[in-house]
Amino acid sequence: MRPVTLKGIVTNLERIKVGEFDVRSPRSKEILGFLRRLGLVFESDELSLTSDGEAFINAYRNGNAAFIHEVLMRLEEYRRVYDCLLYTSPSPRDLSTSRMPSSA
Repeated sequence: MRPVTLKGIVTNLERIKVGEFDVRSPRSKEILGFLRRLGLVFESDELSLTSDGEAFINAYRNGNAAFIHEVLMRLEEYRRVYDCLLYTSPSPRDLSTSRMPSSA
């Protein structure tokens, strides 16, 4: 999967909401699969947002980073990157050192 921004996620959720999401292109199919994995959309007779999809749009608009993070933590790829960033971030007590092991 090629990268997608938070704005890209929200833009595509908004397109789904108003029925303007075109599922024919390979990139759209890729994004739709990603949104399904996050639990933000579902398909019955047509493509729709889940309650989390609606909440994701609102969280983005209102700056609710905690909810966005909670949704993104559903993805293994996000969790691995997040864990790595936590591990290698400087300690708040000593900004001159990193918690990265010397063998990295």
